[in-house]
Amino acid sequence: MWLVFAARDLHAAVLARRHAVFDEPADGPAASAAARRAFRIMDDHMTARRLAGDAWMVGNGPTLADLALFHPSP
Repeated sequence: MWLVFAARDLHAAVLARRHAVFDEPADGPAASAAARRAFRIMDDHMTARRLAGDAWMVGNGPTLADLALFHPSP
């Protein structure tokens, strides 16, 4: 689930960053808003995980999901 999220939902963050840093064509405000929504989902999930005593997105240690969410592919 989180790998798909990283590939699909976090792509907006990549677009927003490219637009802001390299002035690549994009709908900047829409990409930024979509990126904020994606980051909010991740933040809410990790807040719930931390309240449960967990430190990773899934399971008891780092997984591919943690890596994919930390550095979404372009």
